[in-house]
Amino acid sequence: MSQNQYERVRTCNSVWYLALPWMGKFLEKLPTRKYVMKLIREYCKDDGISRRAMGLVTGARSSMFSDGEWKSVSYDNVIELARYGTDILFIEKADIAEVLAPFADKYGVAVVNTIGYLTEYGQDLMVAARKSGAHIAILTDYEDYGLNIVASVYREGIRIPRIGIDERVFHYFGLVRDTLAVDSQQYLKDYSFLNYFDHLDKSFLKTKRVEIDAILNEVGNERFWEYIMERMIELAPTRNYNRVISMPAVETLYSLELQELLTFMNLYHSTITTDKMTEIMKTLYDVKGMIDVEEKEHEIQDQLQDVVSNDAGVKDMNPILKKLLDNLEQKLKEREDKEKK
Repeated sequence: MSQNQYERVRTCNSVWYLALPWMGKFLEKLPTRKYVMKLIREYCKDDGISRRAMGLVTGARSSMFSDGEWKSVSYDNVIELARYGTDILFIEKADIAEVLAPFADKYGVAVVNTIGYLTEYGQDLMVAARKSGAHIAILTDYEDYGLNIVASVYREGIRIPRIGIDERVFHYFGLVRDTLAVDSQQYLKDYSFLNYFDHLDKSFLKTKRVEIDAILNEVGNERFWEYIMERMIELAPTRNYNRVISMPAVETLYSLELQELLTFMNLYHSTITTDKMTEIMKTLYDVKGMIDVEEKEHEIQDQLQDVVSNDAGVKDMNPILKKLLDNLEQKLKEREDKEKK
């Protein structure tokens, strides 16, 4: 997808938020989000299209997005995944993670969706990532459930910065919180976990919530990512980009002349051995009984090597290449001697 296409991607929840103003104007009673999700599924099924084809993401996996691909998170690969990204951003919702992942990846930030409460290996990934030199942060809805996810991590002794959603987000974008709010599920009885956090309206959170989707629908994917990036830089002004930027392979640095020479060498050797290869392949097509494969391969290698060694062009090239090689070895030695002084 292009950057503009990523900007237009929406979560299924976003459809409900986008439709709220229209539904409030024309309908006596607002349909539930569950009902709207059902309509989307039925529409896609009837028309034989996927939600992804409509620009909607659903997110149904616990995984990490880094370097252009999703990788499953498991107990066995925690240490490996901890080495990805300058930063690792944990996101409560899989569909939000998928929407933001391309923007994050551009700057070397790995994204992990947690799909609700963090598993033990999810918390292990946080610890391992920090030990390996990555910065970590977590993004959740502005709600009791999302905040309790973070509090559960804090109770395990893992201090991970939470970068939203909170009152600062509303102020930053000039949004009116109450117009974005919907009723909370109100499953929780004990709200003491809210004492872990600042920049919250604890009374509001006991009955209402604001989801990340609501913010995305107001400001757009890219602008919201810019806020996240700003917050992450505020928390950690510097980062180790050796974690995500690799030096180019040496062979990609060869001069054009050397690349052309190597290409020609491959072509030349392929040309002078073609007839012999064809002859050998004919003898292998209908072999009686069985033969020792490894022994035969060595035999073929010797036969083709004889063709190359006896070729007039190769005989002419060898002295020239030997002289060039001796000259380069001498220059390399002189460079090493100079650096030692």
